Amino acid sequence: MERQTIAANFWVAPSKVRKNGLAPINATITRNGQRASFSTGRMIQPDNWDCKRQRAKASDITRWFDTKAWRILLLLEINFS
Repeated sequence: MERQTIAANFWVAPSKVRKNGLAPINATITRNGQRASFSTGRMIQPDNWDCKRQRAKASDITRWFDTKAWRILLLLEINFS
């Protein structure tokens, strides 16, 4: 059986900041070297994003983000393992 690799990375591009000061939270899913990038549909102030941990710092979006990120990772694990 061939080994499969799956990774999910979340990021905010400071260059995409809108006039209201918010930037979109993006995700990149990699499966066996194939990448798919998409926007999560949520916005955050770049200062409230922890680049190293790839998650929101303490704010109202943290709970939403943690729940959605774990759901994405769980679905990937279930469907592609």
